[in-house]
Amino acid sequence: MSLTATGPARRWSTQDILGLLAFAAIVAAAAWYFTRDTALPVDRSAIGHRGLVQVVRADGGQISYATEFQQVIKGTVGLRVLPILDTELNADFERPEDDAAFLKTGTERDLQSRILRSKLNLIPTLLVVPKWTRGMRYSGYAHSSLLLPPNDVMEGIRRLKLVDGQLSRPEGPFLRFRAYDHKGLLYAPQLFPDQLDERCTPVISDPAGHLLIKCSMGRDTLPVWLLSDPDLINNHGLSLGENAQLAAAMLTRIAGDKPILIDPTDRIFTIAEREPRPARKWADLLRFFAWPLSVAWWALAGMTALLLWRSWVRFGPPRKVFDDQLSASRGESITAKARILRLAGNDPRLFQAHIENRLRRIERALFGTAGSADPIGRITALLKRTDPEQAAGFAAAAIAATTPGPQMTGVQLQALLEEFEFQAERTVHGSR
Repeated sequence: MSLTATGPARRWSTQDILGLLAFAAIVAAAAWYFTRDTALPVDRSAIGHRGLVQVVRADGGQISYATEFQQVIKGTVGLRVLPILDTELNADFERPEDDAAFLKTGTERDLQSRILRSKLNLIPTLLVVPKWTRGMRYSGYAHSSLLLPPNDVMEGIRRLKLVDGQLSRPEGPFLRFRAYDHKGLLYAPQLFPDQLDERCTPVISDPAGHLLIKCSMGRDTLPVWLLSDPDLINNHGLSLGENAQLAAAMLTRIAGDKPILIDPTDRIFTIAEREPRPARKWADLLRFFAWPLSVAWWALAGMTALLLWRSWVRFGPPRKVFDDQLSASRGESITAKARILRLAGNDPRLFQAHIENRLRRIERALFGTAGSADPIGRITALLKRTDPEQAAGFAAAAIAATTPGPQMTGVQLQALLEEFEFQAERTVHGSR
């Protein structure tokens, strides 16, 4: 038979716990590093428009990015730049399980067609047609193999029923053109067809097609501009040729002297047009003191002065009870005792009457009522229950004060009064 010895269970020390936590943190950080999305955000990637903000501001224009909860008064924005980054409107994007198929998709932000139409009816808008697949954003390189299919490119524009047919992609890797006194350069260009709807007119054209067109959605509607190739204004294309200067000149020409707003959201953030509120001036405040309101102000001032004068005459200046010194309260107490002694003079009966009145007040403070035949005995009996020593001291002081000798001087009476007051304060408020 063998015996198995079981030792005591191991207790985890603080160092062991900290080591385990550090190891778990390292594992979590490694998992996040190897599984994170390494692509740049859309706005800062090659297909984004952060660079456009710097270019337009450097040219003296006003431009900014819209936020999710921004409110814009209708009529205060000259142009809304609206990139269409959805190849299938009115449908939520579902990520393909295959990574290769995922990189060939082009939907970066879901957009509803009703929201798109509402946006166009509120602010003059430049619609930017999509061009590149998600692989362009992830890799950061532009190649013809990363272009979207023509059907996906025209999805958003086709629902507006402004441009029929497909975009044309001329042969050759580059397209050189001139507009707004600058030389433009596009890689793998895509253009609108030559034949346009009667509601659209070309703005920037090339023999191969139209790059920028201006369309009308109907009577009493705001104009809509359509840009066939987003590389003219995105981060990738601004570095080519003189695209940066051309894009700044184009946008500021369309917007006029009003600011430009880049709208990457799916929200309708405009509010009804309203008159601007004028700035307040000091003259507006001074109107409250002009005639005839000045009569009321003078009457109020006169009544205030009259009240202050009458209160001063009737009550006088505030009387100081103490002289604001540390020994002020003790000085007042000595003055009150001296007055009592002067009133008593050499008459012990007057002094005794004061002590008896003080005993009644002590009795009333302790019991709520006064009028017993023996207040000293009643108070002493109460004190004996809690503090016999205090009871003896109070009884001795009270008896001595109530039975002064007929030949006592003022100094002796003051000593009796001080001892009685000391014991009385301890009795009422407790010894401290």
